[in-house]
Amino acid sequence: MRNSVFMGIMQALLCSAILVFAADQPQVPLLIESSPDADVILEGRLCGKTDSAGFFLTRVSPGSHRVRVQKSGFYATERSVFVYDLSTRFRIILTEKPLSKTWAILAGSLLLLIVIALIIWIRHLRANYIGQFKVIREIGRGGVASVYMAKSRKHTLPLALKVMHDSLADDKDLVEKFSREGKVLSLVQKNCPGSGLAKIFEYGHTNGSVKRHYIAMEYVEGETLLDQLKRKGALERSYVLKVIHSLAVTLSCCHRSGVFHRDLSPDNIIIQTESGTPILIDFGIAKNANTSYRTLDGSIAGKPAYMSPEQCQGYEISSASDVYALGILFYCLLEGGPPFTGCNPVEVIYSQVNKPFPNLSNAQYKTLNLLIASMTVKDPEKRISMEKLIKQIGMMS
Repeated sequence: MRNSVFMGIMQALLCSAILVFAADQPQVPLLIESSPDADVILEGRLCGKTDSAGFFLTRVSPGSHRVRVQKSGFYATERSVFVYDLSTRFRIILTEKPLSKTWAILAGSLLLLIVIALIIWIRHLRANYIGQFKVIREIGRGGVASVYMAKSRKHTLPLALKVMHDSLADDKDLVEKFSREGKVLSLVQKNCPGSGLAKIFEYGHTNGSVKRHYIAMEYVEGETLLDQLKRKGALERSYVLKVIHSLAVTLSCCHRSGVFHRDLSPDNIIIQTESGTPILIDFGIAKNANTSYRTLDGSIAGKPAYMSPEQCQGYEISSASDVYALGILFYCLLEGGPPFTGCNPVEVIYSQVNKPFPNLSNAQYKTLNLLIASMTVKDPEKRISMEKLIKQIGMMS
């Protein structure tokens, strides 16, 4: 009996000594290394999170401890770590869940697509601008230039922007010819405000490695005489007289400025939708007192079906040359087509120089025949002047 009581007292004293020893044990540093911003659970108790570098520092008593690290999108990992009297560093690697990898790949792919789309959009935005002008759509395209409907901060109304092809930017002769059109239009506009010409706002070239030469003009809403001929055929007498009279007044104004058009044809005349006014365009081969009557390379410029005999032969041209071309246009509008046609330009040029000008097919157009004949005399010095032509047409209208 006494032995059992003694043993009980000894066990109690031993447990008390162990508890006192454990309580007096000094705590040592424990450094846990894992993924950034992960929860650290020590002995079932949340102690904190790892920092941006993936470290978490705490203090524990020496011995074995259960450490659990968990993070969203990763498998939770639990390990036993034995802490010695000195500081201990323990690393727990988290394994990413497969679904998170998939989302990461999808997110990366989406980001890549956004970047590609942004690059394409920026390139498209740049492609839609020519200097300060924002291109809306292409109106027409030729061998030397394209014409676009465009907008500019300087102008509230849409513009017709004529832009020389980039592939021709190194051709000095063509660049000079293109620039000359801008100069000619500016000259005529200055001397003849309010005439039947598309207003020119500015001309020049853009800055950069490739200079883009342009002419910014008034955008004229309407259809060309060529479109009307294709749609209607021969046009009514009263309408034709009105158109020819208006063109004669415009050309007369150009001549007073020392400018000869040299390319009068149905496709270079736009009938304005609202007013019905004929607007003369395309002064690309126009001549003034300071330019040669030939093109820069010595060739003959113009459309053979609408060229005067002297222009066909490369001789000096004058206002009489535009009178002849206007006479051909007069005939064309009343008949539905030009007087001389052929299988090739040479045949048409031969007819312009050598063959007599035909009469109109309508027998009631005797007076008009006489007027057109006076406009299309082979000798330019014997042709009717533009001023007399304007008076005669005015009396017929």
